[in-house]
Amino acid sequence: MKSFITLGIIITISALVVFVYGFIKGEFLFGPFIATVIGINFIFIAFARLKQEREEAT
Repeated sequence: MKSFITLGIIITISALVVFVYGFIKGEFLFGPFIATVIGINFIFIAFARLKQEREEAT
């Protein structure tokens, strides 16, 4: 599960960088925006699953 969190963070940061770069250039890049929102959601879900797995283990 930690690998999913790491992958989610890397993808989210990459999409956010592309989105901010486009925003600075004066364009709203919808693809990187959606990828950032989905990436943040993915990270939250992975954290919740990790917490659930830890509670079940104890």
